[in-house]
Amino acid sequence: MNKKKIYFGYGSNLNEKDWNSLGKYSPWSEVLTIMEPAYMLDYVPVYHYYSGGRGGGALDVYPRNGGIVEGMLFLPTETGWKHIDSKEGSPDYYAQKEVLVQTVSGKIISALTYVVNPEKREHEFIKPTEKYAKLVEEGMISLGLNPNGQNAAAINEDKAGMCNHIFVYGTLRQGEEREAAMKVGRKKNPELGKTRGKLVDLGGYPGLIDEEGEVVGEIHSFEDIDSALNRLDSIEGFRGHGSQNNLFERVICDVITKDEVFQAWTYRWNNTGGKIIESGDWKER
Repeated sequence: MNKKKIYFGYGSNLNEKDWNSLGKYSPWSEVLTIMEPAYMLDYVPVYHYYSGGRGGGALDVYPRNGGIVEGMLFLPTETGWKHIDSKEGSPDYYAQKEVLVQTVSGKIISALTYVVNPEKREHEFIKPTEKYAKLVEEGMISLGLNPNGQNAAAINEDKAGMCNHIFVYGTLRQGEEREAAMKVGRKKNPELGKTRGKLVDLGGYPGLIDEEGEVVGEIHSFEDIDSALNRLDSIEGFRGHGSQNNLFERVICDVITKDEVFQAWTYRWNNTGGKIIESGDWKER
């Protein structure tokens, strides 16, 4: 049933050496074809499940507004799916779940992943062994992924996996008509930055579209990202990931500032129409 489905992998399944060392499955590279990195949006990595086989906590993902889980997309063979089911103890311990993920190329697609069954979750942090936390980190690094979120989860940091930055490029910028919405709960003054894409003029506001180019905007940081996103979701007409009723889609983007690169939430135009703003800057349209 799953042989043509895409698998979103996270945790120990990203570590080829660990998979092969178990000695029970076909070689990792023979049954899992790597596609591209991706993010689960509005989820965070958590340790609330005790694995007897690992002797401590094992990684799970759990819904939380403003969180992201970085992982890899694979195309498993039919045998690969059977091995993943077995390794995850599915359906008794981890169960398959269909989720929407954002690829690093910006597309929102459907994939299958595994989450801990509710009855197997504890109501407290279950510390992973140092060996397990290390193999998760090493697996991510080997695939070019950033392990910071999972490393933070392994020591029970409250903000593990949270993205507390928002990139705005239109009427929410300083000096524009909706700038007041960005001042509530903001940690510091925003920085100018650029992200990939193009802007279209939609009349009273612009829209970011997924094309090659540069868009100028501001990056804002918040202590309470949940409240900030709830406020902006309403303004931008975002009803939920994958909703057909979205005016804008909320996505993760890379923002380049004068000093560094940030991951940030932004809102991408989810419709057609509008004239390209050649400057990529709403203030210079």
